[in-house]
Amino acid sequence: MKGEAMRLGLLGCDEDALRLAQAAQRLGHQVVAAVDVQTCAAELASRFPQLRFYAGWEEYLGGVVDAAIVTRSSEPEQESALRAYVQEGLPLLLVHPACEMIFALELEMIRRDTGCVLVSCCPNLESEASFAIRQTAELPEELGAIDQIVIERQARDTSRAAILKSLASDIAWVVATFGEITSISATGPAATADDFSRLTVQMKTRAGQAIRWDLLRGDRSLEVTFLAEHDRPRWQLRAALTDADAEYALAELQKAIDGEPATFTWNEAAHALEASEAVLISLRRQRLIALRENEISEESTFKAMMATGGCLLLLATMGIAVVMVVWGVFIPNRADSWIGRNWPLGLLAVLAAFLGMQLLRLVFRSEAKPAEKLEK
Repeated sequence: MKGEAMRLGLLGCDEDALRLAQAAQRLGHQVVAAVDVQTCAAELASRFPQLRFYAGWEEYLGGVVDAAIVTRSSEPEQESALRAYVQEGLPLLLVHPACEMIFALELEMIRRDTGCVLVSCCPNLESEASFAIRQTAELPEELGAIDQIVIERQARDTSRAAILKSLASDIAWVVATFGEITSISATGPAATADDFSRLTVQMKTRAGQAIRWDLLRGDRSLEVTFLAEHDRPRWQLRAALTDADAEYALAELQKAIDGEPATFTWNEAAHALEASEAVLISLRRQRLIALRENEISEESTFKAMMATGGCLLLLATMGIAVVMVVWGVFIPNRADSWIGRNWPLGLLAVLAAFLGMQLLRLVFRSEAKPAEKLEK
């Protein structure tokens, strides 16, 4: 369907999803179905006369739409519906943050099996300022050593929900621009506070950049400053999703459907969600939080389960051995029973079964490493 107009569904509705729907209409696509859009149903009906409203998330849109725009919803049915769409391979454009990190990782594992297209939408991914920042970070010769990168967000609404949403968007931009975040710490309000006006977040990337995110009261804006040895360049970023961001996200969706890789992958979006959720953990525990170092996969999950099971089995084996020794010493008549004579064989059989289960890892499909892909 390269270059063809798409029939789009709208799963949930907020300001960003509405902007995406309007951008889709300008680009020649059709918004033909909507679910869970009560907050903006009247506006949608006036802007999209061909739009059909569905009762709830359980309504399956497969065959009705070519792709769907998804925004976060409080409805409990959202996760099961998204899981079904990804299993069926329906392309999704998800407004970041679209879900919790653990569910994003689940969708990533399903996506690897089904090949479903998942594209995350957030501001500034294609802006000229982002391109200049990325180039400066990679080749900072004129600046000298970069001591710290400071992100200053100004906002009048400093409520917990508003700031966490803005922070999640900014962290996604950090991951897309500077790469993986390895650790994060936060200071300021309590994790359950209603006002987040004193929030400060420190991040460290795998490339070694130290990044500080500060929240200031003021008109809505977003600035990035490099604190370098010879200069302090400053760039202005978009503080919210704009029409340009929406059109870029739709172009990324079309590109991914046509088989080209997205600029900001879903695994990177899941990592950004993990970093965002780590902010609250850091506020609650008042310490630095280290983030995952490896991609989550079915194979790594299986290994973790086997490691946990092995520890439990070892403890159980030691406990049974102690019990049977006590049995033989203090209850000599029982030592000659069938259990007394054969319990070591029973333990050996259980251990053999556990070791045999390690062969189950062969059923998990492992992806080729980058070097192996190049050789192929």
